[in-house]
Amino acid sequence: MTVALEVCRLLTLPFSALGALIAGLLDTTVTPELPAEVNIVFVFAVSAAMLLTVEDGFVWATVGGLTIDILTPGRPLGTTTLAMLLVVGLAIVAGRAIGQRRAPVAVVAVFLLTWLLHAVVLLTLVVVEGVSPGTFEIRLVLISAIINSVIAIPVALVLRAVARRFVEDRADW
Repeated sequence: MTVALEVCRLLTLPFSALGALIAGLLDTTVTPELPAEVNIVFVFAVSAAMLLTVEDGFVWATVGGLTIDILTPGRPLGTTTLAMLLVVGLAIVAGRAIGQRRAPVAVVAVFLLTWLLHAVVLLTLVVVEGVSPGTFEIRLVLISAIINSVIAIPVALVLRAVARRFVEDRADW
């Protein structure tokens, strides 16, 4: 039984990388047509970090962030990746401090951290590209945070079910 769980744990990282690649493609091809920015990679990265393992969250953030950076015209390589790694790291610290690994906690974290993600991306673009800080529109970030939170509900529920099945030491559900 322990060997089977260890094999499943090792397999989650390649699945996380593949999922992040697909989500990054969706973030750069489909979601730009929406009225507000939707961050599918971000939702999965925060949810995976809080409900699965730290490694899964960082794989989602790294692979998905690099995919977005590569496929977004004019964006410096590493901008989204840096922002996602910082925000996912904060989600991990907050999740450990709260001590609960429940789906609602991940959904609330997605809502709150969406603001920080947008701020870090903008700050990076201001420093690197000289973009005007006035491009931070609170109304659009609020819409993005709400949409990300709605997407986070089914994502967190699915990841919680996966964690219950394949990740050991999760007695605090």
